[in-house]
Amino acid sequence: MSLFQVNNRQDRKMLAITNGKLMTETLSEKHLKIGVFGAYGFGNMGDALLAEASIAGMRRYLPNAEFIGVCQQPENAKKRHGIEALSIYRQFISPSDNSGTKPQNHDQRPASQCEDDRNNTTLFKKVADLLKTIPPLFKFLKLVRDILKSFIAIIREIPFTLSILNNLKQFDLLVISGSGLFTEEWGGPWGFPFALFRWSLLARLAGCKLAYMSVGGGRFKHPLTQFFCKSAINFAHYRTVRDHNTYRCLSAWGARDLSVVPDIAFSAELPTNAAAEQPSTPTVCINPISYCDPRSWNIADAERYENYTNKLAETGKQLLQKGYALHFVPNNITMDNPTIDDIINKIGLSPQNQHLVSRSEVKNVGDVFQGIGGCDFVISSRFHGVVFSLMQSKPVIALAHQYKYSEVLKDMEQERYCLDIEAFQVPELLDLFDDLQAQEQRLSEIIGSHAADFKKQTEQQFRKVASLALD
Repeated sequence: MSLFQVNNRQDRKMLAITNGKLMTETLSEKHLKIGVFGAYGFGNMGDALLAEASIAGMRRYLPNAEFIGVCQQPENAKKRHGIEALSIYRQFISPSDNSGTKPQNHDQRPASQCEDDRNNTTLFKKVADLLKTIPPLFKFLKLVRDILKSFIAIIREIPFTLSILNNLKQFDLLVISGSGLFTEEWGGPWGFPFALFRWSLLARLAGCKLAYMSVGGGRFKHPLTQFFCKSAINFAHYRTVRDHNTYRCLSAWGARDLSVVPDIAFSAELPTNAAAEQPSTPTVCINPISYCDPRSWNIADAERYENYTNKLAETGKQLLQKGYALHFVPNNITMDNPTIDDIINKIGLSPQNQHLVSRSEVKNVGDVFQGIGGCDFVISSRFHGVVFSLMQSKPVIALAHQYKYSEVLKDMEQERYCLDIEAFQVPELLDLFDDLQAQEQRLSEIIGSHAADFKKQTEQQFRKVASLALD
């Protein structure tokens, strides 16, 4: 059924543009069940923004639809987004774990077994130490162990896979939208690449419509990653990617019928704190990332982390001396706040300047949006910190560790304001900031024009996917 074939009992309304503003109207009052798949569910407000934008965008056209989350931490998704949620994995992230990396298993065991487990672990270590004195036997037994572990893991995945299939049979549509889902950085090929492949294949087997919306990539070099990602997106009835680099990679691997639509975040309608008093001192937002932080990053490198935080701290000192105030905003609640602590400690606040340094207390997406929006300029190392700035026509300098930063800034005619997170030097960053400050008004106008166009493109995408759900 096409957009123009909605029956008379439905609302037969369409997207319109009135006085330059998007007016979205209902396509159907039909009750549908829609799954929203993504990397959200814990402390990353960029991922939370994508989930909220996806749900809100689909709801504008299908107001009676029921939304079910498919994410990494179902319990937190229920609290944050007000929807029921399923886990992407059999092992999912525990909401009680502040680092955001500890898996919790669907296979429950009695608490009484904990002490036995500790005793067994000690005994196993003693036996292993003994066997290491006989290298050939140790290598053979290690191989046998690895084969058995793999076999047991596969057996344990079968019931979970069947539960996914049963759930998808109840869905009318599965929407997969997200920033860097095509990546092997967190978990290798068997992380998100395999998860996308499994859920996409099972969606087709279940007769569920499947839509990939503005999905982006990270690092994907392994052949198995390429196979999983290419196959997963080819299963879809509708498929778009967020940027041209992802488009080129997937197309080269054999993905078909792709098109580029900007990040779903640009569709979001977030409230601004209009009543807030504007600061009298020009304020620079520092939106850092826990890059290579051994406490949380997937690549633990203390030297690279120190180098990054030292340079940001020195930049902060220089900006304070120039008469600017600093406002720190975390995107990832659990990962970025310790980094902010480290940077502020390295700046070394004095009684003369401590009133010029502040930070946002972030509990939800709106807190990040307003924290960035309340500043005059932004220096961001978080991709969606850059996006939050662009959504508000705010001039921003990106300190990038992936290509996606330069891609979105290039599309906004702002590519010169993107620096490599490791290679940048403080004088270089300060010179670029002076240029940004001098051209603030012109840059804001350019950004605002592109952001409005991005919003239109993402809104048109929601309309197409809503139509797919009704077909």
